[in-house]
Amino acid sequence: MDGRPDTVIDTPRVTDLDTGSTLLLSDDLSRTGMSDRTLQRALARGEVVRIRRGAYCRADRWAELDSRERQLVRMHAVAAVSGKDIVFCGPSAAAAWHLPRLAPWTDEVHVAVADRAGGRSSGDVRRRVMDLTGVRVNEVGELLVTGLASTAVQQALEWDFPAAVGVLDAARRTRDPGPVTREELLAELARLRPRRHASRALTAVGFSVAASESFGESITRARLHELGYPPPVLQAPISDERGLIGRVDFYWPDYGVIGEFDGAVKYERPEYLQGKSPAQVVWLEKQREDRLRRRSTGFFRAIWADVMDPARLDSIVRSSGLRRSPR
Repeated sequence: MDGRPDTVIDTPRVTDLDTGSTLLLSDDLSRTGMSDRTLQRALARGEVVRIRRGAYCRADRWAELDSRERQLVRMHAVAAVSGKDIVFCGPSAAAAWHLPRLAPWTDEVHVAVADRAGGRSSGDVRRRVMDLTGVRVNEVGELLVTGLASTAVQQALEWDFPAAVGVLDAARRTRDPGPVTREELLAELARLRPRRHASRALTAVGFSVAASESFGESITRARLHELGYPPPVLQAPISDERGLIGRVDFYWPDYGVIGEFDGAVKYERPEYLQGKSPAQVVWLEKQREDRLRRRSTGFFRAIWADVMDPARLDSIVRSSGLRRSPR
């Protein structure tokens, strides 16, 4: 013997792999020399999360994802493992289009099938019978999904009036590949011929606008409408002797009342902070609000908790001096 140790052949650990993809497929892992036993050990150690049969994700990466991002990973897993073209619809398509929703996405992946012959729902896949004749299908992030107008209407049919308005407003805002028009939404609603909630969805389509800049603003506007308040001017510019103060979410010129929806994102996300600390943003927002109050006879600010409680929102709005429209 020459004294050298026996050669040891190491199989790669999942935590050492950097495939550039969040989704890890068994077939791809086997080509790196990873055995099924190694993968099962990694699963037992909590190093990976099983998405579905043959599809995994590193646990540290999975923990970083929100519910929408996890839905997209599940969709990619279904598409990769199925081996055939799949058209995603409903909440799954909404995730691909970045459409908002009040509730987190669930583990279910929604797939459109032409008829019952397309198979039954099972496990994490919910098959929804849908006539795809004339439906635009888009490729979004390498996934085939129902078009934006169709997806928005599908979601509007499943939510109450304020949430339906929120998702329809989002579809009508400028986006890639372009905003959806009210006429396109009406056409999709007519094509779907829903048996349930058609009237509510039709009202929501008619109430939808392209000017609302966030889900929270849209839901607030819909709540105010339900409470009987007159329609506001949206994104109205307000100025004082120092110049433009900014655009406000809601303005009632006949009452001199300004209203704002205040979500938490402006104090948390980097794209809103723009290099400032949350404390700096709060201070600048206070200065802005002081100037706005001097240019109005009434001012109110609502947060998510207020908007989700109609009685609470009504009290806040009435305290600004705004009054309901006569019925």
